[in-house]
Amino acid sequence: MPDLDEVLDRQEGIGALPDVLARDGYTELAATFRPWADTGAERASVAAGLDDPLRALAELFMLGRAVRVERLPGPIVDLLGPLEAAGLCLVSGGRADLRGLALYRLQGIWLFAHAPRNSPTLYFGQDSAALAARLETRPGAALDLCAGPGVQSLICASRGMDVVAVEVNPVAAALCSVNVALNGLASRVSVRCGDLYGEVAGERFDLVAANPPLLPIPAGMPYPFVGDGGPDGLTVTRRILDGLDAHLSPTGSAQLLGVALSDGFLPLCLDELTTWCASTGLDLTWTTVNHFPTTVDSPWVQGVGTTSAVHDGRGAEADLQEAAQVLADGYADLGASHVCTYFLRVSRGGDGGRLRYLDVSDPYGGADLWFR
Repeated sequence: MPDLDEVLDRQEGIGALPDVLARDGYTELAATFRPWADTGAERASVAAGLDDPLRALAELFMLGRAVRVERLPGPIVDLLGPLEAAGLCLVSGGRADLRGLALYRLQGIWLFAHAPRNSPTLYFGQDSAALAARLETRPGAALDLCAGPGVQSLICASRGMDVVAVEVNPVAAALCSVNVALNGLASRVSVRCGDLYGEVAGERFDLVAANPPLLPIPAGMPYPFVGDGGPDGLTVTRRILDGLDAHLSPTGSAQLLGVALSDGFLPLCLDELTTWCASTGLDLTWTTVNHFPTTVDSPWVQGVGTTSAVHDGRGAEADLQEAAQVLADGYADLGASHVCTYFLRVSRGGDGGRLRYLDVSDPYGGADLWFR
């Protein structure tokens, strides 16, 4: 994909894509599926029962497959040039290919991001959708940190907020800019490539949203950059929290989510955050959604360990088990028997430095990371 400056100059025509897709039925098809719910098998099964041109659209935009150009409806063929200019599509040998991207539909917005894979860099997943579902938008200015392809920015802007989207990865920032143009929101979203608050010095916001790298990953363990939250999952989150006092408006609030180490009942970091609240005067509500055990044979450790091994180019069963053991040992060394998924809401002007803790987890062991 071209860099951010190039993409800003090459977006003409992108905004016509939603109307074209709606006329050919793709909008209804895309809205039928929860974007994060499967790896494509269910969608592939549905797509196989469709007729062209809708089947071709589903294969190209939903499943990320290369398709022959003549199978696509004429108005889409006319847009392949703008899509290629923006770095989204490759047209070669009579085939159109989104090069690993898929086009998602969520809460009325369109989002290009990586199709499900082990090591996405242009990431959209269940955590992205879960934070979007909780956003407390309001009139005013919003800051989207770790913006990625831009889902939080797009949700806020579609509800009337003026948004600054900050993303450290220039390729993801470029894709965020494309998604802004795709949704006709260029007048409301400014995309900036940089590291967290470094791009917004002196600015204050009514809402700060962040879906940071959030998985607890032991030091030195290979893992995709977009997910590696450091040994306790809070490395980037701490930096975001520490900058809030300087960047929230007098009535502003922040919303984040993450994964933290726990003992199966309480997160291990609660004392640290209680001290943080007292020192900043900001109020924090922590909501635990579910706890998951971290024994070496647990689904959590097996899943994260597999992603680590595959990301490192190793795929043999022995490699997967070695990665799972490293992960389980790393958690145990820090005193954790579980991890917990959580949401944070930070605000000022309430109790003046209070931490409120809520636990809505399933005592019998929830299967869902971010929803009950």
